[in-house]
Amino acid sequence: MSDIRKRDKRPFYVISEEAYQESQSKKAQSSLHKIPEYNPMTSYISTYSKNIILYGPPGTGKTFGTIDLAIDIIDGPSNSNHKQKKVRYDQLRKEGQIEFVTFHQNYSYEDFVVGIKPDVDTDTAGLRFEKREGIFYKISKRSETNFRGSLVGGNIQIKSFEEVIEELTVKVQVGEIELETKAGYPLYITWDKDKQKLMYRRSTGAAYDLSLSSLKKSYEGTAEQYNNQRTYYNPIADLLRKEAEVKLVTPNVLKSFVLIIDEINRANMSRVFGELITLLEDDKRLGAENELTVTLSSGESFALPPNLYLIGTMNTADKSLALLDIALRRRFEFIYTKPDPELLESKAKEVLKKLNQAIRDEHKPADFLIGHAYFMGKDGSQLPEVFDNRVTPLLMEYFNGKVQTVIKVLDKAGVKAIADPITDELKVSYVE
Repeated sequence: MSDIRKRDKRPFYVISEEAYQESQSKKAQSSLHKIPEYNPMTSYISTYSKNIILYGPPGTGKTFGTIDLAIDIIDGPSNSNHKQKKVRYDQLRKEGQIEFVTFHQNYSYEDFVVGIKPDVDTDTAGLRFEKREGIFYKISKRSETNFRGSLVGGNIQIKSFEEVIEELTVKVQVGEIELETKAGYPLYITWDKDKQKLMYRRSTGAAYDLSLSSLKKSYEGTAEQYNNQRTYYNPIADLLRKEAEVKLVTPNVLKSFVLIIDEINRANMSRVFGELITLLEDDKRLGAENELTVTLSSGESFALPPNLYLIGTMNTADKSLALLDIALRRRFEFIYTKPDPELLESKAKEVLKKLNQAIRDEHKPADFLIGHAYFMGKDGSQLPEVFDNRVTPLLMEYFNGKVQTVIKVLDKAGVKAIADPITDELKVSYVE
C-alpha cells in the first residue's frame, strides 16, 4: 500500500491512517462495553495491497494473523476480536469468498490453476481426460463473476447441470421440445413414461435414450466429438447452457475475495504460478489501465480480477526451501511478523526476551528468533515442558545439533538443561 500505515500490537495488521484513527476512537468507546457480535461494514472498498506476504520466524502468529487480515480486507478494519472474526471467516469460507491452501514441494500448476486428470468413459469404455480446476482458478472465476456483475449493476447466476436437467425434465413431460441440428434438421427431446427417462429422436424413427453422463460432457465441453455427440448432444447442451444463465435483477455489490496461501515458499512459485505471474500486478488486472489476459494451457483466455487478494505466509527460518525469485518478490508486499513477548505471561515474557537476545548473541540473524506462539497461555510451571517438546528441538536445528551451544543459549535465558551422555537429548531441569 502506498498510503500512511499504522500497526497495532499484532505485527501483521496494516491499515490506512484514516482507518487507524477511526479504530482508535472505536477502541476507546468499546472499553465501556463488550461488542455483542461481529458487525462488518455495510459498504467497504478495500485499499489493501492485492498481494501480501506475512513473513518472519516460526511461532509469530503468521497463519493465525491471516484470519484477521482476510476479514479486514473483505469487511474493513474493526475493533472486533479474533474470536468474532473467526466466526465470520468460517462463514465466508462456506460462501466461497475465502479459500485456504497450503503449499508443499510437490504442489504444481495443475493443482493450483488448471490441468487434466484421467477418467474412464463409461459410454465408450475408453480412457479420456477431463479438465481439473485448481483452487486459484475457481476463486478467480468467482471473483471475476462478481466484478463483472458489479459493472452492469447486476449479476449472471449460472445454474448447475443438475438444476437445468431437472427443469428440462419438467418441461418435456408437458410436451416435446423441438430443436434444430447444426445441419438444420429437426431434433426432438421427449419423455418416455414407461422408462421414466429423457429421450431424443429425429423427425422420423425411434427415440433413443439420452445419456446424462454424455450430455454433461457436452455441456462442459469435455466430450469426445463422436457423430452422435456432434449431431444430437451438442444442440441439447447449447440449449441447457442458455437455460443455465439467469440475469439477477438485484444490484450486485462488489465484494473482495481472499486466497490464503500458507507456507507459500514451500513450493516452486514460478512453476506453480506459471504465466499468471504477470497478472498479479494491480495495473495488469481486469479493468486496469494495462489490463492483460493470458492463454492457459487448456487454451482458455484468463484474466485476474481486481477484487481478488492473495495472502501468503513465509517462515524465514527454513533455509532449505526455495526463496521467492525477484519476479515474484516485487509483486508482493512483505509484512514482517516479529516475536511479541508482551502477549505472554510475565515469566514467559522475560524468558522469551532473554532467549532471543541469546540467539542473536550467537550471530544468528533475526530469521532464527523464537516466536511467542510457543508460549501463549503458558505459566511458569509449564515452561520446562514447552522447552523440552518444542523450543529445544528447534534450537538444535538452528545450531546444527551443537549441544553445548544450545545449552549456552538456554543458560543465558535462565533455562537450565542437561544433555543425555548417549543420545545428546536435552532435558530442562528448571526455568529461573
